[in-house]
Amino acid sequence: MGSRVWKKTVSRLLRLGVIASVGFALKADLHASGVPSPYDYFPTKKEADLAFAAIHGNSSDVAKLISEGANPDASSKDGIPILGWAYLAHDKSGFKALLDHHANPEIAITHRNIPPSVLELVIETCPGETYWFEQLYDHGANPNFITDIPMGQTIIYPAIILDRDDLVGILVAHGADVNKRTEILADSPLMASIEGGYRLKSSLILLKAGADWTAKKSNGKSFYDFLFIVGGKLEIDRHPPWTEEWIEIVRWLKAHNAKIPDQLESQFLTLRK
Repeated sequence: MGSRVWKKTVSRLLRLGVIASVGFALKADLHASGVPSPYDYFPTKKEADLAFAAIHGNSSDVAKLISEGANPDASSKDGIPILGWAYLAHDKSGFKALLDHHANPEIAITHRNIPPSVLELVIETCPGETYWFEQLYDHGANPNFITDIPMGQTIIYPAIILDRDDLVGILVAHGADVNKRTEILADSPLMASIEGGYRLKSSLILLKAGADWTAKKSNGKSFYDFLFIVGGKLEIDRHPPWTEEWIEIVRWLKAHNAKIPDQLESQFLTLRK
């Protein structure tokens, strides 16, 4: 693990607007490896030793230090827990070793420019990867974890909005509530998957997991309404993957005795030609 991976993670955070000003990952006092020294950030040597072992993938030292009383949930002076350090260092061995020895997979981050938990940090900054998320859930993270978004959204919502159907699948497999409504607008995961986008793989995952396709938002709109809007766009521009996914959703609904509105049925007949 070296400077290239560390800096790549930081630049990804910057692009997402997650880090808005100089944080620990952007400090000038980097060691030769390109990673900040935990000894400059942790209040005790024991915690710094553990962070050092974690970001350098030394699993045996992680286990030894924790057995000797080091706290796997300790945070640096700027509010980033050791688990977050291991993630930002992109060190899979250290990350897993911490979780194996009871680090909290939902631990909070209090650094002002980073998402407020390791769960949210990972989901926002791991495009194309599932390892980190899988580890958190294999080690007991709550599939209905409430995010910091002031609408009562559970962690499945950002997974859907970021078009991470792979993460949606992981959450569903670990028992996520696929009908959990938001506190505002009475949104649901299924609505979030179809409204304003083509997250159709997530829609099908949610339907197969028991999402209620008859539920309506506070404005009266249903999943059918949004499916019809997407179908109309696909009639104009038949993007092959999205068209096939849309057809598969309607087929699934029909196979499960859903009452398909006439307009939607007409679109289905047109698009499947």
